[in-house]
Amino acid sequence: MNDRSSSHAPGTDEYKPSGKQRGSRAQCPVPARPQSRESRGCFYFAVSWLWNLIRSIPNPVLTLLLGIVVFLNYLALYVVYYQFYVGFGLRPADVGLSKVRLLQESIAGALLFPATAASRHHVYVFTGFCLVLAAAVISWLVCAMPRPHQWMSRVVFRELLACVFLALLASFIVLLADGYRYAGVQANQLGKEVRKDGKIVIAWVWPGGNSDLPLLDVQAIPADVVATKGSELPELTNGCVLYLGQANAQAILYDVRRQKVALISTADATIAVRPNSEDNNKYPNSALPKNCTRVGARTLPRS
Repeated sequence: MNDRSSSHAPGTDEYKPSGKQRGSRAQCPVPARPQSRESRGCFYFAVSWLWNLIRSIPNPVLTLLLGIVVFLNYLALYVVYYQFYVGFGLRPADVGLSKVRLLQESIAGALLFPATAASRHHVYVFTGFCLVLAAAVISWLVCAMPRPHQWMSRVVFRELLACVFLALLASFIVLLADGYRYAGVQANQLGKEVRKDGKIVIAWVWPGGNSDLPLLDVQAIPADVVATKGSELPELTNGCVLYLGQANAQAILYDVRRQKVALISTADATIAVRPNSEDNNKYPNSALPKNCTRVGARTLPRS
């Protein structure tokens, strides 16, 4: 008994673990050391800080803020459309632009209108982008400071990150407001050109360049109106009529020569919109006659 215990004592040189003991010890994995927050890097720290900031806002407050943003964006787009139709004595709903449609367009406008403002002020946008990028790089370098200053560097990094986030948010709001302001001015001017000069409008596209991306769904297209049998139509100048849209089975037409709006039921007339009205070289008959515009008393065609 004593020989067995002494021969297998762990402290002696003769001690050797059995195969069963070796196998059991190999099957026990060493638990991995939990990764500390400091060792996960600055990217994880930035994302977790932003996520915790959003989660700290109560749900009712977050819903209220989101609703206010959507309403203001919708209101701004409505004002832009109103600037085009106010000279005709119309509202956007009169030509088929419903609230649901405007709400859908305002979602896309939240991205497109800041982009138009950025394209017009590209020098200032590029300068601001460089400043924000420099602040982000500096904050990242501060975050990556080695120990023992790592805790202090994370605090400074959090403050710099907040400044960068607020700067980006403020830049987006400024570009969005400037984009809507510019669109409103252009829509008002475009409406004046349609009323006075008979300008043909398919849609208001991206300003500058040759892009065909429409930003505003406004239209003033030459159209031919033919009354159905047994119906009476308002007096219109033949060849000087622009189609503005329709809603509730009523077409909205504008007589350039008389400078007045006519509402015609779609059941009382057949309205044929001329194709590709902007391409006067390919479709020469699509443009309005020159004597439709009210330049002077002598240029008006006799009725």
